[in-house]
Amino acid sequence: MDELMDSYSQTKLKEQAEDRTNDAIKRAEFAENAHENGLGEHWELIEKHTVLEGSLRDHIDRLISLSSATWQKDNAVLSRALTTGGLGQLLGSQGELLADEDRATRGHVEKLRAMELEAYSLRKMLKEAGVKVDAAQINGCSQDVGPLRKDLAMRDAEL
Repeated sequence: MDELMDSYSQTKLKEQAEDRTNDAIKRAEFAENAHENGLGEHWELIEKHTVLEGSLRDHIDRLISLSSATWQKDNAVLSRALTTGGLGQLLGSQGELLADEDRATRGHVEKLRAMELEAYSLRKMLKEAGVKVDAAQINGCSQDVGPLRKDLAMRDAEL
């Protein structure tokens, strides 16, 4: 009867350890997917930044063209007003873009760190669950040997 209870307990422990292992694997996969999504969003922001930089260069080139045409018409006052206002506007826009990118990147970096910590935690839990399963299997084997030793001792005594 005790052997039956011990066997039942060992089976339950193994099932619980396997359930925990499966849960840890699912959480690790979810964290990995979230991490990959975060990286994708980060690369999209970098691409947008590159496009905006190109657009900024185009605006500067147009501004320089306008500025030089104005100088050719010998209207220095108008030229200074266009150049000063346009450059100020462009610099302000660039500053806003950089600030937006910094905010977005900072949020992604924080998310990535959190996901890395979660992945580390899940790997640790998975490793611990494996150790518990191994220990349960070893305990189960050592308990199975006890009755065999008694049987061997009785047969030895009969001889």
